[in-house]
Amino acid sequence: MVCMYNSVFSSFLFFLTVVCIAFVPWPIFFDLGNFFFVMQKTPFPTVNKAVPLGLFFFILGFFFLFCNSLLKPRSYSRLVSSQVTILLFFLFVLALAWVKFISQGSFVRAVQVTIPILLLGFLAYPTSFKKQKILIYVAVFSSLIFFILHLISIFAKGIPISEITEYESGLFFSYGVYQAFVSYSGVIGLYAFLYLVIFLIAKKRIKKIFFLACYSFTMLLAFIIARKASLLELFLYFSLGSLIFFKYLLVNNFRVTRNVAQTILLLILPVAFFCKLLPNTPIFSRISRSVQQDKFDEGRLDIYNKALKELFGDPINLLVGHGGKSGYHNYILDMVYTMGLFPFVLAVWLMMIYVIIKPRVSTEIFNNNNSLMLFAVMGYLGLFLVQTMVNASISQPYYLINFLMCALFITFILKEVKKNG
Repeated sequence: MVCMYNSVFSSFLFFLTVVCIAFVPWPIFFDLGNFFFVMQKTPFPTVNKAVPLGLFFFILGFFFLFCNSLLKPRSYSRLVSSQVTILLFFLFVLALAWVKFISQGSFVRAVQVTIPILLLGFLAYPTSFKKQKILIYVAVFSSLIFFILHLISIFAKGIPISEITEYESGLFFSYGVYQAFVSYSGVIGLYAFLYLVIFLIAKKRIKKIFFLACYSFTMLLAFIIARKASLLELFLYFSLGSLIFFKYLLVNNFRVTRNVAQTILLLILPVAFFCKLLPNTPIFSRISRSVQQDKFDEGRLDIYNKALKELFGDPINLLVGHGGKSGYHNYILDMVYTMGLFPFVLAVWLMMIYVIIKPRVSTEIFNNNNSLMLFAVMGYLGLFLVQTMVNASISQPYYLINFLMCALFITFILKEVKKNG
């Protein structure tokens, strides 16, 4: 009887998880300053303390999965072991205490910088790919619905694509999308990559065409929002994909399977479309304008140069941290500025020890001839590096929760691909 109740309660918790996951991709924010949703008819909403609603649903959804991992340990598993969770919790408390009491930073800033460390330790997931697939498709369709609605809201104004400015692209049916040009554009890149990975592993032609269409619609939205980081991400993983495909050809003596040939032919269609469309898109206009004005890097190199001078100009603060907000647009530099070099190096050192002790995952990636696994892992890490080094998006809760969720989904997919050969 107890087992039956556990099973029913576990199923109910999983249903609640599915509901929560559906809201994570949507860029809906709640302003803690006035206790109301961020809903302003401007592309640049002014807020006091904005928190993404998806953060609440993410924590709640994965809390339900965490409970299921305790109720039914055979059906649900933790992302990392209990020992690693303890290590991550220790690092989180150490970093939090260091920022608060030694670097003299605010508690909110301390949590913002260190929360990515803690979240990894409490992620749980269903071991059945059937349930994993439900979570993946719920997130896929939820994100896709918002992206398509956003495209409709932009084109409904009847403005030619070449004349769309950030004032139009930052609005969702007249209401401003908060962080539209930072976190939101980064999240678009995450889901576009997820659609691309699903397209690559799909065997049915109709499924391939559907997810290729999803990817194309999402990249069109990215081109309209016109963030140069999006184009950099696209260039990075397509260059990586070309290199891996060339390696695949060399290994297989330039022979390709029917599925690979079909995949390449289908990919040519959106590539050709975007190559033709690119000169008329806002992102091309923005790049051309910034090149003419000699501002392609938007002052990032000057900021990084200033950051290095500030950090290394004061050895004591370099070690213990300044505690405030740096404004460096770079997560690594932000961490060093906020908490200092000592705890940052300690955290990296402890994590490196874990990787060296348990190298199974890295061995699977780099010693495996599975080109898809190599592309998915390296491509996703590339997205992380671009956003981390250019916008410090990983410290923004909305980007962080979607980054972790998409990483988990890609892991599910790769494990299933490996299992099925």
